[in-house]
Amino acid sequence: MMAAPMRTPTARAKTGIPVLDERLQGGFPRPSTLLLFSEKPTEKRIFGENFAVQGVKAGERSMYVDLLFLHNSTQAIAKFFQIVTSRAKANLGFILYAVHEGVHEPMTMNLLRSLVDGVVEMRYTDTMEREIRVHHMRGYRIDAAWHSFLQLPEAMVAP
Repeated sequence: MMAAPMRTPTARAKTGIPVLDERLQGGFPRPSTLLLFSEKPTEKRIFGENFAVQGVKAGERSMYVDLLFLHNSTQAIAKFFQIVTSRAKANLGFILYAVHEGVHEPMTMNLLRSLVDGVVEMRYTDTMEREIRVHHMRGYRIDAAWHSFLQLPEAMVAP
């Protein structure tokens, strides 16, 4: 968890990825719970760390959680999500859950999608181009088309 002194919030939180911020009309709505899907663990980590660093720079508090629920029931996963999400939204403002695509059962994945405000998906095309999209964002009309992007910025925090 990364924390910074709270400032007056603005309407959107930038992601650090220009094409994504453009599609989100300036960034993610505040506060939000987000779910990130990717086949590449490194991409999820870099996106999550970058988002947390962007939040700290903006004076926000956020949490990045990389999830792997291999031996848990759908009910246990739902309870975990509900508890963590309610506490995070009340005390932090943002929580980004990262899930490895294709690991969990479809029922679990649909449940996770229903419990968050927005879903971001990342993938590689057949020609190895990176693409990203916002699958949905509760309460907002979103362009769910895939968009190419060059690379994620490295999330670096000075010691």
